[in-house]
Amino acid sequence: MTAPEPRVAPTLEPAGAAAPGPVPAAAATRGAAGGPAEPSPTDAAERAPEPSPWRDRRFLVFAAGNTLNNIGEAVYAVALPLLVYDMTGSLTVMSLLAIVVPASMLLGPWLGVVVDRWGSRVMVVPGLLVQLAAALALNVVGLSGRGSIWLLFVLAVLIQLGGISYQTGWMVGVARMFPDCPARARGTLSSLFVATRIAGAILFAAALPALGYRGLLWLNVLTFLAPIAVWLMGIHPPRVPAGTATARARLLPDLAEGWRILRSSELVVFVSVIELPVLFVSSAGTTALIIFQLRSHWQLGASAVAAILTSGRIAGLLGTLVVSQRKSLMQRSAFVVAAVGISASLFIMAAPWLGTLIVGMAVLSTLQSAMAVSIQMVLFRNLPAHAIGRISGLLNLVSGVPTILAPLIIPLLSAVVGVEGAFAVLGLLALAAFPYVARRATAQRQPAVR
Repeated sequence: MTAPEPRVAPTLEPAGAAAPGPVPAAAATRGAAGGPAEPSPTDAAERAPEPSPWRDRRFLVFAAGNTLNNIGEAVYAVALPLLVYDMTGSLTVMSLLAIVVPASMLLGPWLGVVVDRWGSRVMVVPGLLVQLAAALALNVVGLSGRGSIWLLFVLAVLIQLGGISYQTGWMVGVARMFPDCPARARGTLSSLFVATRIAGAILFAAALPALGYRGLLWLNVLTFLAPIAVWLMGIHPPRVPAGTATARARLLPDLAEGWRILRSSELVVFVSVIELPVLFVSSAGTTALIIFQLRSHWQLGASAVAAILTSGRIAGLLGTLVVSQRKSLMQRSAFVVAAVGISASLFIMAAPWLGTLIVGMAVLSTLQSAMAVSIQMVLFRNLPAHAIGRISGLLNLVSGVPTILAPLIIPLLSAVVGVEGAFAVLGLLALAAFPYVARRATAQRQPAVR
């Protein structure tokens, strides 16, 4: 399965190179020796607003190719789990397949070092070719009846590995392609990504009776050609400066430097801690639980499930649009409010009615999508460009833990307390970061008391 979208910020010059465009506030305070940045005295939200990326013709072409590819992957993301359910009838198998996406995040640190050192170009074309070959094999062999469910699982892993590689290359290169508006370009692409989830689900529901699962998966293969066409048109990340592409990557020292820079930004640390439990409760495991409840308990057909998932994605799109088109970033208090709202949405889903399940899912999608896009934009605004690959990789590694554990734990949890009980427990877990928030609030009040 293809990642919902890797948490990668656009850009990166190789380590030691000058960052293109305006230097983020955290980068401006770095020492001459290249040490970690000192905390910025002002929030990134106070910086001058960026122009709209929609004025750049190259961005329009890039966004169009990316959108077509993402529509195909959205169809794939709906079709494959439902096909697996029809083949096995097992929530456990669906959850194991769902692990493929977050497991790819564990490669984040290595991918980040590679992109920081050699640039985005080394990731895009190889990743596309791996993904295309694996998708062809999935359609020809994995779904032909000649292979086992585990062959299908292996091919899904290869598709995801290729997808995370090329998507990382694309997204990390965004700021170098559009240096005047890197944060807004990334936020806009995130909103378009959510829109493609909607378009893909609608296309799935409309085309399923005529094409079936296999026909829709072949449609996904064709959409892989869109980013290749964009590349051939010359719209891709530029080459790294001469003399830096051959620099030897030092995995541990490079990651240690990225970790020091990450810790120096108190705002990035704060929003990342808030997000960790949210990632667990809004993971692919929760989506699988919703699909299982709709199919098994409410006995809804595949088209009806796709329509409900589409309503959730529309709500998520509204959440991304609210934040991605703003000229300033969300305040940290808004992240706390969003976490409380996500907790409330899961308690709503625990009620024994179909309507509350749908409403709760929509609220969850809205708030989680808004939070995710806001955190991406915080990264862009507060971290030096030459280290974002490594820092994004480290954050992907950390965030990969809850998103991998969730699809494993949620089926066990639902077996013990039932589906409604599982939603209620997830609602409590969404607030797991609040002791940290309380400690931060207390620490900030102490100087005033003195």
